[in-house]
Amino acid sequence: MYDNNEIFENALMSLRKAFRDYSNGLLENIKQITPDFNAFRVLYALELPLSRIIGELLNPNGTHAQGRSFLDLFIDMFLNNRLFLKKIRNVNLKLEHAIPNKERIDILLNFNREFGISIENKPFAIDQESQIRSYCEYMSKQYGEKAYYMLYFSRDGSLPSEKSISKNEIERLGSQFVIISYRQIREWFNKCAAFARKTNATRLAILIEELSEYISRECIGENTLKNKMLGETIEKYILEAFEINSLWQNNQKEFETYWRNKINHSFNEKLPALVFEILKKDGVIDEEWEWIKGNFDINTLHLEGFGFKKKKWKHFKIAVISDRFKTEKGKRGIFPAIISREKIHKKDYIKEYSEKTGCEPILNPFLKLPPTQWYAVFPDADFETWGYEQWAGIKPDGPTVNYIANFLKKLIKACVIDIDTEEKRLK
Repeated sequence: MYDNNEIFENALMSLRKAFRDYSNGLLENIKQITPDFNAFRVLYALELPLSRIIGELLNPNGTHAQGRSFLDLFIDMFLNNRLFLKKIRNVNLKLEHAIPNKERIDILLNFNREFGISIENKPFAIDQESQIRSYCEYMSKQYGEKAYYMLYFSRDGSLPSEKSISKNEIERLGSQFVIISYRQIREWFNKCAAFARKTNATRLAILIEELSEYISRECIGENTLKNKMLGETIEKYILEAFEINSLWQNNQKEFETYWRNKINHSFNEKLPALVFEILKKDGVIDEEWEWIKGNFDINTLHLEGFGFKKKKWKHFKIAVISDRFKTEKGKRGIFPAIISREKIHKKDYIKEYSEKTGCEPILNPFLKLPPTQWYAVFPDADFETWGYEQWAGIKPDGPTVNYIANFLKKLIKACVIDIDTEEKRLK
């Protein structure tokens, strides 16, 4: 077992804080960064509009005003740096280019009628019968057998269907047939955006980056804005994370026991003791009161918790207990209650206690085991289900201690006279 529990606990707390800082930072900056918003997604950029955007970037005469810079980046990335293509200055681009069999090539690049590049864009749709084969036949007739490229854009880099063009035909074409995934297209977009920033075309760079983010989400399934924010946090604390993970893997059973005992002790003894001191200090209770150690276990689904009562009370206590509902590991539902088998005879006391503590009244606030005369859900949603944040807040002046103390101040003031009355009656 780890020799110095305090050092280990501090290491865990520091690492947890780092990831909480990431999460809180995301929430704080959501209005500025808007990581879930993307303009192209809003515009519903499907295959045809997407082909037009790609074509506009590839077009040396495009409205981007960057000449053939983006086209040359594309050639360098995907066409084995064909220098002769970069030397040809007369380049014409057509979208939806019609061929004799009434089909249309998504993007056609004509290099001074000496060489051609045909691009079929398939991010979403499927191939038609003999579609790619007919494109290749057309390109061969127009430019010659070796004077063209057939580029196939697919979401994940997969081949066209066999009905569109056979694998044997693709093998025969060799380097003339190029499969390009949308992950690679995203890399090209990013290079285009970086080039635009170098030329101070900031507005253009932002638009291309937005397009790159759209591709990440729709075709790759990644949100790079969120990943980048999380990645920075992981990078900063990667050594600590790795070491703690190694310790946990090698000592899992011992750490599980330590973790369980830590939570149970914090809830059953530390929390009621700290709350009791606050209630005494604030004059809500006095020496006639006592706190009752809890019997809660984080690994057991049961109705157990700690309590407060006057020493002379024989039938009632005010409690904070767990529920029986199953949640993810390390979390439990917790709620306040007045425990007794005896009734409180005051009219409308259920509604009154709920209103004075800020809780929503429960229609039937009675349990059999333990027997309750009132229970509620904490008005602050952060304390309905307790997890790391609530367990970690069980410390002097901690948020959990202060919240429970403030809540019980209201409940005790609301019910103590009524319980005194019932205890006298039951004597």
